[in-house]
This record gives sequence, C-alpha cells and structure tokens, in this order.
Amino acid sequence: AGFASGSTVALAVPRPLPEFSLIRPDYMQGVDAANAATSRGTIDFITRSKIDALQFPKAREEVRKQEAAFKMAPSREQRVQRAQAQAERLAVFLEIPS
Repeated sequence: AGFASGSTVALAVPRPLPEFSLIRPDYMQGVDAANAATSRGTIDFITRSKIDALQFPKAREEVRKQEAAFKMAPSREQRVQRAQAQAERLAVFLEIPS
C-alpha cells in the first residue's frame, strides 16, 4: 500500500475566510498575524463583523416593520375585486357596453 491514501492526504489549498466571525482565530493573534489589520486605519474581517453585529437590532426592527406592512396589505383577491369595481365604474362613466 502507498503512503498517501484517500482521506489522509493533506491538501495545500487554503480555506477561504468566513463571511462573518465574531471570534478572532489563533492565526490572527499577535504581531505577525496573518490577515489581521497590521497598520493604523485598517480593519480586518473580525472587526468589520463586530461592527456589522452592532447593526443587528436595528435590522431586526426593520424586518418586523416590513412584515407588519405585508400583513396589513390587501390580499390578491381584494386587489382584483377593487380593480374590477374600478373598471366597471369607468365603463359606466365612459358608456362602454359590457
């Protein structure tokens, strides 16, 4: 049997950074940290994630308002009935035979 078999082969392909993380991984700790903000005025993805997380309560409230607005909106049946009634009134006004 060979030395490298199926699942034991190590891949040299780097994994992409996650889209969102509130925990700073070990490789981003210290002075020589990879992918960390090393110069003044730069933000790494962990700091950006923390800033984004501060917006969650506001976003949650906006979603609640949108859901409430959708619930208050007339149903499709009501909209169709209203459009038909408007068309009938317009037909009478313009004297269009049915």
